[in-house]
Order: sequence, then C-alpha cells, then structure tokens
Amino acid sequence: MIALARTMYNGHLERRPGELLDTARFSDPEAIEEHLLAGFVPAIYCPVPPNGSTPPAAGPARGTRNAPNAGSATSLTT
Repeated sequence: MIALARTMYNGHLERRPGELLDTARFSDPEAIEEHLLAGFVPAIYCPVPPNGSTPPAAGPARGTRNAPNAGSATSLTT
C-alpha cells in the first residue's frame, strides 16, 4: 500500500495524503486500500504532468525524417 500511496500523492499538488487520516471517511485499512487502488491508474495516466507544468511539444512524427519540409535533417538513403 505504501507504493500505491506514493504513486497517488507524490508530485500531485491537488492531492493531499493527510486525507488518509480522516477516520470518518476511512474507517478501516480496507477503505484506505480501496481508495488507493481506485486512484492508482488515474495517477499514472494523468493527462497533465504531476508538477503542473505543460507537457513538452511533440517532436516530428516517426518516419518524417526524409519527408519534404521536415527540417534540415539529412537523408539516410544517400
């Protein structure tokens, strides 16, 4: 469960690990485990980087190295 908690809360500014201490919400260890399991996948596949920065701009798509207007890259076929 420690790994789940670390993944869910580490670097995610909008999430607060202190919420796990709320005995009204989490009355037993199973409730905490259920909460952590439910948040695990969304934490891993978060559309916004956890530090709140914007994602880097995408580079050229694969296979475009020799395409017209693909920049100044040299051709690998010469």
